[in-house]
Amino acid sequence: MFWIALTIAMVAVTVAAVLTGRGLRRASKIGERAPSATIVGKVVPLVVAALWFVLTLSMSVHAIPAGHVGVVYQFGAILGQIPEGLQWTAPYQDVTVASSQIQRYRFEKIEAFSRETQDVLAATTLNYSVSADAIQYLYRTIGPRWFDVLIEPRVMNFFKEETVKYESVNVAPNREKIRSVVRARLAEDLAPYSITVHDFLIDNIDFRPEFKQAIEAKQIAAQDAFVSESVSSSARTKPSRLSRSPGARPMRRVSARRDRPTPTERWQRLSPPTSSSTSRSRSWRTRSR
Repeated sequence: MFWIALTIAMVAVTVAAVLTGRGLRRASKIGERAPSATIVGKVVPLVVAALWFVLTLSMSVHAIPAGHVGVVYQFGAILGQIPEGLQWTAPYQDVTVASSQIQRYRFEKIEAFSRETQDVLAATTLNYSVSADAIQYLYRTIGPRWFDVLIEPRVMNFFKEETVKYESVNVAPNREKIRSVVRARLAEDLAPYSITVHDFLIDNIDFRPEFKQAIEAKQIAAQDAFVSESVSSSARTKPSRLSRSPGARPMRRVSARRDRPTPTERWQRLSPPTSSSTSRSRSWRTRSR
């Protein structure tokens, strides 16, 4: 379109220059040379023609890099595609270069949720490529922004569907499982569009500052409880250890004290024997004789 407008403008300039030159020659006297008429009528058209030729040539030649293809547009419609290398098209045709190599796209911040609806913030990377034969189809049916239409929403949706299966504290330990599942689902869903998913990587998993502070406070409380339990258990074990060796001595002392005669027994031993006891002793002596 630009080439057509440029051609029309140059033709108009050329025609105007030729007519102006003829008018200057007619206005000049017979037999006299008119340098201005020669410049306007002959030099200007030649300069315009040379400029048109150079611009037409530059707009017709296209250098397509390796690993890329050129999608050819004519008045807004896609006519086809051209391979890599030096290619020629009509000057009124436009060429859009598209890559068929493995490309890398990084999702800086994916906002997902855990099972308890805690925010999970992830940074991921997707490596993908498009078949060279399918680029024209993508541009024709979906448009140049096919990545935003096909890949980006699928990555967001599949990642959220996997993280919601786990609790917040279990998301990071299961990152490899989440990565594998999301990659397999992307590969299966994008295969009909000739898009190959080479890899899906989870670079980082993060949470909201409030949640991280709560986790840290919980860990500190658990550590304090463990320390207090250790101190109380050590305090309970100390009396039992003392009762094994030093505690035996009081028991022996108690038993020794129990063997000692009571005051009543001492009084009976010191008091004089009664008549009954005297008669008993005499009878015993008589028997012994």
